[in-house]
Amino acid sequence: MKRVRSFSVLLFACAFFFLGTMTVNAGGGQASRPSGAGVSDNFNAKGFPIVKQMVTKNFMLNKPPHINDPATMVTFQRYEQMSGVKVNWEVVPSEGFTERVNLVMASNTMPDAILKGTPDITRTSADGSIIDLTQLIDKYASGVSDLFKRYPAARQASLSADGKIYALGTINTLDPNRTNHRNLWINKVWLDKLGLKPPTTIEEFIDVLRAFRQGCGCKPGNQGTLCC
Repeated sequence: MKRVRSFSVLLFACAFFFLGTMTVNAGGGQASRPSGAGVSDNFNAKGFPIVKQMVTKNFMLNKPPHINDPATMVTFQRYEQMSGVKVNWEVVPSEGFTERVNLVMASNTMPDAILKGTPDITRTSADGSIIDLTQLIDKYASGVSDLFKRYPAARQASLSADGKIYALGTINTLDPNRTNHRNLWINKVWLDKLGLKPPTTIEEFIDVLRAFRQGCGCKPGNQGTLCC
């Protein structure tokens, strides 16, 4: 099935919302029932913080080489502060990720959330390791629900063979990124300063680059300097 790409931060926030009532594996994130599943007295159904008293959850990340340690990322740190959910990260290199996921599944030691990776949904949904997120999304994750309404393909991409949602698909709402092509970006501040319009052809793009070089005060050896 063709996947639609989306905000990791949104999925991370969605996972935090779900963690008030259950454990989650997000982004493809699967959710599994904790002992005594149900709405906890510690859970705030609306807004932040998500819990009244801080809780700690274990997240596993499928880490490509270009991604930094999530524990040092400001976005995740802010969500921890806002949500009241402290995350212990297990960072697994991509080349060994499948083996690690298979191991935690076989040993029944699955983390509360898995980011950027999906275990065998058919197996884990059948044995009760994960549960259907559909009603929880509708009830607690208004941001995800709104995106599903705006982008039906995102919801369709999240459905499993049985029509339920065990894993969240991904979506990138930036229009230029909703293709498989590489996209060029240009500094609008520089364009405005020089009274230029965004180029629409290769020739116009070359003219804009020349204008940047000549009109922004850049000098040889100033690489990395914002000359405008």
